[in-house]
Amino acid sequence: MSNEVYLMMILSGICVISSTITAWHWILPIVESISHRNLSERIIRLSQLGYREKNVRRALMLSEVSILVSVVYLAVHVIGWFLGGAALMIFFHARSLVLDAVIQGRERLLRQQINLFAGDLSHLAHGGLSLHDALADASSRTPRPLGPFVRRIVIEHRRGRPLREAIDSIRSGLQLDAFSLLVTALNNVMTRGCSLTGSLVGVTETLSNATEIEQLLASKTSAGKTTVMMLSAMPMMFMGMAYVGSPENFNHLTRSSVGQQALAVVLLLTYTGCAWARKLLNPKL
Repeated sequence: MSNEVYLMMILSGICVISSTITAWHWILPIVESISHRNLSERIIRLSQLGYREKNVRRALMLSEVSILVSVVYLAVHVIGWFLGGAALMIFFHARSLVLDAVIQGRERLLRQQINLFAGDLSHLAHGGLSLHDALADASSRTPRPLGPFVRRIVIEHRRGRPLREAIDSIRSGLQLDAFSLLVTALNNVMTRGCSLTGSLVGVTETLSNATEIEQLLASKTSAGKTTVMMLSAMPMMFMGMAYVGSPENFNHLTRSSVGQQALAVVLLLTYTGCAWARKLLNPKL
């Protein structure tokens, strides 16, 4: 290879690197602000539940870029632009559903850990420990995601901050009904002289009843959720079977405008029905 070819390769590499850096620093923040505008409330909610907002936005951006590249490739080589556009619309709308599922799972896990934490505090207080000592002992055994929040209470108190202020500051960071109930019980103990053991037992019973209701609701709707999952997977299964059985006819279907429009309508109707059924099968308590 001549020197001119090597020089052109080096210049092309420099152009690619510079354009990548420019896109990362200037274009991607603009795209992120536009694409995440409808997800800002969910992202803030995830940050209130222990997730780092920067990591959430980065994960969303990486998934969006990878899906966009994959859909464009499939639209050019396999499924066509009508079907690719429908798949892209479904993906960008499904982000909110995925974030809602993550939020519900984290809230459920935190409620379970708060219930166990309150029960542990109750046993330690019944054994004669003070509130601070019980918090320090129970927080040392509490796993993530609740562990860092309750350990921060102990750390703030050891630095000289009043225990009540330390607890209230953590409540503003972890905005969850179960944690607010626990904080209210602890504040009543410190301000009104209520029994620590009795207050924590009441919190534990309340959270246990709420958990039983959630489990009962999940068991009642499990059959419907399974049916929805099976029905939503059937169009994809039929498309896969059609491609395996007769690739030429399937390619002809995806290459024709009428076939692309028909498949796009099928995908959109399937997704709309699944999203509607998901809302019906996930009522808010």
